[in-house]
Amino acid sequence: MGPGGELYVSDTGDSPANGHGAVFRLSQGKRPVVLAGSDTVRAQSSVNGLFTAGGDSMYTVGYRTGVLSVTDGKGGWRNLAQGLGSPDGIDAAPGGGFYITDNVGGDLFLVRSEPGAKPVKLASGLQSPADLRVDQKRGLLVLPENSGNRLSIYQASNK
Repeated sequence: MGPGGELYVSDTGDSPANGHGAVFRLSQGKRPVVLAGSDTVRAQSSVNGLFTAGGDSMYTVGYRTGVLSVTDGKGGWRNLAQGLGSPDGIDAAPGGGFYITDNVGGDLFLVRSEPGAKPVKLASGLQSPADLRVDQKRGLLVLPENSGNRLSIYQASNK
């Protein structure tokens, strides 16, 4: 959800060769709008996981590119991290940064907010980890494993 109640939806595209997806903003009573640059930037050609931040900022992960990016909402994109496998889920980590799941590789990463921070693998051997959620109040990371037919819960760390 965006700050004004908008709903954002990602489309990863129809093929790795020529398909490119986009991020759509849905607002009640209005036609869907493509988030500026999300349908043209190569790193965003397979955008999957979305995290809305303040203002027009949005963090995204590219399923086929393994890239974490941020947009200013006006068409400007900046890559923040790469090497995330086939990322699916993204949510804010306590203390800054993001937890990101690698759906194909079965990994859970932490990418800190510091400039130049490298992804840290927190868990591996997960079975198709998908969208995840951090319960900030309880300090828990809730992670569905699609192929494992289970829900894993971890203590979210602010270190």
